[in-house]
Amino acid sequence: PANFNLNFSYLSPVCIKKYNQVSPILNPQFPSGGSFSSSSGLSINSSSGTINLLNSLPGTYMVTYNVNLNSVCGNATSGFLLEIKPYVSPVVTFNYPNTICSDSNSVSPILAQNFQSGGVFISSSNNLVLNQNTGIIDVSASQIGSYTVTYQYLGSLENCIASKSYSQQIEILAKPNYQSHYLAK
Repeated sequence: PANFNLNFSYLSPVCIKKYNQVSPILNPQFPSGGSFSSSSGLSINSSSGTINLLNSLPGTYMVTYNVNLNSVCGNATSGFLLEIKPYVSPVVTFNYPNTICSDSNSVSPILAQNFQSGGVFISSSNNLVLNQNTGIIDVSASQIGSYTVTYQYLGSLENCIASKSYSQQIEILAKPNYQSHYLAK
């Protein structure tokens, strides 16, 4: 019948950590009295269509709504494809040499495989000249001393990536002044 509109939708993809539950978006002519269902792994309230994300597994699901319209038209079914994404922990580890000689020009961090870019490198002191985007240390402009370098990734609920940080201690030392001593024969 023209006064029924079975179309419905959900926010998709949806991140488990961003929301505890998600409800269907229904149009004004959506017929009541039917039931929502899906395959196993999705915790769905059959009467309201509300999905409990904390009790659901990540994956892609077809959510269906089945309703008896009337005795003449019988049952009607509509569906929506919903993607539930897990909340993942990013890789943010890096490695500098623990000791750096003051006569070096610059030192770059060695980034872990699958390093999550988009964060910032932060120094424990303004005496360490550090590029916040790349993590490159300008040793020639830095002062001798001990520092902590931290990489902070704020996370992205849009992409279901957790926030995370990683730190490493480094030390810039003066290069020893070696003097050659030759033995005369």
